[in-house]
Amino acid sequence: MNTNAHRQPSQARTPNHVEWPTVFLIAVTWLSFALLTFFYQQTPLWLIIPLAAYTLTLFGSLQHEVLHRHPTPWQWLNEALIFPAMTLWIPYSLYKQTHLKHHNNDDLTDPDRDPESYYISADQWETLPNWKQRYYQFYNSFVGRFFWGPIHIIAQLLLSESRQLLSGCQHTFKRWLVHAAACALLLYWVIAVCGISFWEYMLVFVYPGLSLSLVRSFAEHQLAADPKHRSVIVEACPLLSLAFLNNNLHAVHHAHPGLAWYKIPAVWKTEREQILADNNGYYFSGYREIACRYWLNAKESPRYSAASKPA
Repeated sequence: MNTNAHRQPSQARTPNHVEWPTVFLIAVTWLSFALLTFFYQQTPLWLIIPLAAYTLTLFGSLQHEVLHRHPTPWQWLNEALIFPAMTLWIPYSLYKQTHLKHHNNDDLTDPDRDPESYYISADQWETLPNWKQRYYQFYNSFVGRFFWGPIHIIAQLLLSESRQLLSGCQHTFKRWLVHAAACALLLYWVIAVCGISFWEYMLVFVYPGLSLSLVRSFAEHQLAADPKHRSVIVEACPLLSLAFLNNNLHAVHHAHPGLAWYKIPAVWKTEREQILADNNGYYFSGYREIACRYWLNAKESPRYSAASKPA
């Protein structure tokens, strides 16, 4: 396979067969969630929190797999398998819309074109008061992203979507109506059946799950003039690689977005040297290295530099 990510990657193709490893993993994730919530009252928090974080992170990774048209030839069935909103905080249709737009590799990291960019345009940056610039510097550290990131992400989403709703946007209203139904199914089980309060679920399940997911996205992209140099390779341990469905090998995913998660490591193994040449060696040996390097230091300036754009 050619891993040249500068060209736009081919659109994800619907598989012509059922990808059973993904179906199995979806079933295991739902079973794990059911057991964690059903036995919540009898299980100590020190055990529940890491297991809940892992389960919700894995569910988010499976949502990502589904929006790329896995694991069956029938997209309605794929989306039904992840319809109850385990993670609660974002409508699946919004995530799908923004993430597919994010896959325009030439626009990666551009805050005006990439909806998943963590950068701030130069014009906007210059208008920010000093305290807010310092806040975004903190947010671009590992501590800021891991511990504070969920509050920032959820608040930013709710503010943006509230503006859309108040402006009378029917599309936004419809997606939140569908999301409300997805949340209602999930919360009936959590609150009525398992006896977990809404705020307990948010603090013990949703917040840690989003925190762990933000570990993956923290270093996924960097500013670079060449789009091929913007996506990372992180050789994570097997446990985290599974939680992230190998999206830690992010340069491979951006070059081949339609590739099933369990096929990504083979491409990395056989084409390692070419992939690292293509992404200019944007590589980490694991998330421990990332955490140690950027624990309290910003990975990069949040200010988006025009010099990072290709000539």
